[in-house]
Amino acid sequence: MIYKLSIMKAIALAVSIAMLSVSYLPTLAWLPAILLVVVIVVILLSLFLWLHPLGQRWWVVKRTLLLLVGALFGLCAAYFSCSQLVSKQLPKCYDNQVVDLTGAVAGLPNRAPSAFDPSVSQWHFDLIAHNLSAEPNLASSNSQCSLNRLHGQRLSLVWVNKDDLDTSWLHPGRKVSLRAKLRVPRGLVNPKGFDYQRWLLSSGYSAVGRATELVTVAAEASASASQGNRYGIDSLRLAIRNQFLMASQQRGSRDQVEANSDEQSAVAGALIALVLGDKSYLSQDQWQLLQLTGTLHLLIVSGLHISIVAGLGYWLGGLVARLLSVGRPVFRQYIPSLSSVALALFYALLAGFSLPTQRALVMVVVANVFWLFGWSRNPWLGFWLAVVLVLIIDPLAGHSQGFWLSFAVVATILSVVSTVNKHSAWIGAVKMQLSIFIAMLFPVALATGSLNFVSPIINLVAIPFVSVCLVPVSLLAAVMSCFEVLASLFYWVYGVAVWAMQLLWRTLEGYTHVLSKLVAMENHGLLAPVAAEWIPWWQWLLLGLLVACTVLPVLPRVLKLVCLSAAIALVTSNPEPDFTVRLTVLDVGQGSVHVLQAHGRTMVFDTGPRFSEDFLAATDILSPFLHWSGSHSIDHLVVSHGDADHASGAQQIAQQFKASVVHSGEPHRLPWRVDACHRGQNWKWQLSTHQSVDFSFLWPEPAQIASENSNDRSCVLLIEWGEHRVLLTGDISKAVEWQLVAQLAQPLTVLVAPHHGSKSSSSHRFIMAFKPQHVVFSTGYHNRYGHPNPRVLNRYRELTDATIWNTAKHGAIQFVWQSDGNFDAYGLRGERQRFWFE
Repeated sequence: MIYKLSIMKAIALAVSIAMLSVSYLPTLAWLPAILLVVVIVVILLSLFLWLHPLGQRWWVVKRTLLLLVGALFGLCAAYFSCSQLVSKQLPKCYDNQVVDLTGAVAGLPNRAPSAFDPSVSQWHFDLIAHNLSAEPNLASSNSQCSLNRLHGQRLSLVWVNKDDLDTSWLHPGRKVSLRAKLRVPRGLVNPKGFDYQRWLLSSGYSAVGRATELVTVAAEASASASQGNRYGIDSLRLAIRNQFLMASQQRGSRDQVEANSDEQSAVAGALIALVLGDKSYLSQDQWQLLQLTGTLHLLIVSGLHISIVAGLGYWLGGLVARLLSVGRPVFRQYIPSLSSVALALFYALLAGFSLPTQRALVMVVVANVFWLFGWSRNPWLGFWLAVVLVLIIDPLAGHSQGFWLSFAVVATILSVVSTVNKHSAWIGAVKMQLSIFIAMLFPVALATGSLNFVSPIINLVAIPFVSVCLVPVSLLAAVMSCFEVLASLFYWVYGVAVWAMQLLWRTLEGYTHVLSKLVAMENHGLLAPVAAEWIPWWQWLLLGLLVACTVLPVLPRVLKLVCLSAAIALVTSNPEPDFTVRLTVLDVGQGSVHVLQAHGRTMVFDTGPRFSEDFLAATDILSPFLHWSGSHSIDHLVVSHGDADHASGAQQIAQQFKASVVHSGEPHRLPWRVDACHRGQNWKWQLSTHQSVDFSFLWPEPAQIASENSNDRSCVLLIEWGEHRVLLTGDISKAVEWQLVAQLAQPLTVLVAPHHGSKSSSSHRFIMAFKPQHVVFSTGYHNRYGHPNPRVLNRYRELTDATIWNTAKHGAIQFVWQSDGNFDAYGLRGERQRFWFE
């Protein structure tokens, strides 16, 4: 029996590894050849066993054969799932084209200010496509270029309500006809950051786009029987959200104090996130508070919440079973597990059935099945079975941090549960929490860029409070809000939920006040920086072994303490980078962010655009990259000028990374006091006794700053070391380019093209004077300005032999000068190619 179980676990592991490996392939075109090789090996091994019996040693080849069969199954399952994901995407021949759509609204529509004009509201909503058609001249006889593949698929759309029209049609199940400009799912590719394209594919989106015209709206919601349950759940979620917002407004108006009203809105947003998984009502301050305290997992519906509800369901099921078990003992066995799964499923649906909730639900189902059929003595088999099922549901799950962190937590629990059971409930809970903290300390540190030794203190109190009080009361309020006869009782229960959330929030704020004083003590070891980029593979392996030794119950406490200390020293050692100078042009869409790093120093030129109210290039792309690469402070921040695509989030970055010096071409347009840049300012970084990096502002002229337009007030920065020169130009026009040519006419190693490649810049005289070896256009994919201009591109190609780079095509672009004199340049979209990039 033990042998069979070990074989089953090994097969599940082989299936998991095979499925994970497929998601890391640069193209699916390789996979049929790999499958063919595995099939041939399996056939040859089978023939060998049949023709040459091995007697006592047969089990070695048999186990190998079973593992290969498991791997073959994993490869086939992943290939089928990944191929389905890719095949359901919008055909490229319709990319950025206007399409006529008929479909039904799905999900929870959300309103947010427009990133371009905050006074205009825009709505984000999902549409289940029923019929699609395009202009006749776009039609194609090619079967690969057909809109039929999008029938029944989910589209993510944005509708800008410029004329303040009625929005009642944005209701789940409402059938609408509209025109939309659709785009193939595509995200930004950076060294560190969120892969939006992968998330779109995993979440089932086939296209994204902007609704340009609303044609017709059905009088009633779509009555499709096959999709009624989907729209029914979404309608229920919308009704609960509206009830929570209405209750918040009533409590706010009753208080008649603006501060209390704002607090009620903030609490309502937190409760909506906790119950419905809708994060759109959380403010930027709330996000920052949760991230700083390490409690983001408490309010964002995840495995913790699903497991809480599953445990509550099991307990309630046990009570019901005891009441019904008189003369029917069978009820005691099945009702608790069924109740646990049912309540977890209900909460997962209520929270939008997101990928984290699906993952947690799989674990709950597997745990209850194993408990129900008496297999609980083999938890690791259930663990690997859950991994396989999650990968079947989402073949790209291996690229999600949540996947690894959630299964790491479960693995930790399984490893220490035997020792925890020997203690009382409270001591066992504290010991379990401590074990999880130690196991998660390092993965979270590598993900966030700092090792926080104090966040577990708040989690040790907050997790039980959220589990026992906040989640049950909030869900009870949500259920009561659905019944009009329980209206008065709902407001009372909602008030209790508000009180509990306020208590949690004030505790976090008090903790933040203490933590803000500790941040200044970073060098004292309470908050240790971590540079994940420079940790070599052998240190990753050693780190995993040390953490495992710390958590496993078989080792003595002294040895565990030694292993923990070694792990902390290893992860905070911050090894030196393997380059002398590196310039990174981050992929931030239609905007600009450049980072120059040399010998532990960092210069940031521009902070990029604001994509939405809660997504900024500065905080969500630049900040993770700086932490990941070991830059925990900024020596010099330059904001070329005040336009939103260059300066959004600059103040947050300056404060977060304690920027020593800040310059801007338009300091009056920034929200805090900074120095103006002007020609003649310079500074240097000494790399060694014989080498330095020299920085010089070439523009603007001090006497001409007031008379120039906004773009021509951009800081122009020349960076030199040895024979290499880099020129960062902001949004200057041809008039300023001619001024630069008069000052300096020397060949450049790297030129960031002025104004993203606009036709108003990159003149013949400018290009011929500087003759760059590499030209970089920092642009957005299918941007509305048409950057870079085709004539500008041709001009660079005709006048120079420069290598042309475009962030829209190549992703983030890095130029690396090694200490041995070697130079390398590459774009991350090609360097880290994934099959969904095709």
